[in-house]
Amino acid sequence: MIEIRTLGKFALYDNKEYRFLPKSDGSFALLSTDPGDLHKGFKKIGEMHEDRYIKEVRLEEMSFVYQKKTSVRFKGDLFTGSTVEGDQIMLYTRDVSLGKKHNMKMRDKDEYYQFINLKDIEEITQQWVPLSQYNSK
Repeated sequence: MIEIRTLGKFALYDNKEYRFLPKSDGSFALLSTDPGDLHKGFKKIGEMHEDRYIKEVRLEEMSFVYQKKTSVRFKGDLFTGSTVEGDQIMLYTRDVSLGKKHNMKMRDKDEYYQFINLKDIEEITQQWVPLSQYNSK
């Protein structure tokens, strides 16, 4: 099943998109779910995560670091698009009245989510916001 991440920090490295992880010690890592990345120096993360790999990198090795923000219009209302799994996208909102209007599941007292078929979506808008603190050379 295909899974597409639509929120979070990402980096372009070796012509491919990876999750970007700034570490507390000032170093950086890339995360992957592709076993083919093992030949690029990625290492498997523990035994419990069968398809998760990590690689420590320097800023100079990445061509671009950015934050993804995704907005989804569904039945005239605007939501945050969290992830795409197969043919569905997870909608997310902290607007209690909007969550109740669409009978969304409550994850926390003011967090609502619901998986919607991509064919029922009116519009998806994605922004790639450059993270200047990582892109200055």
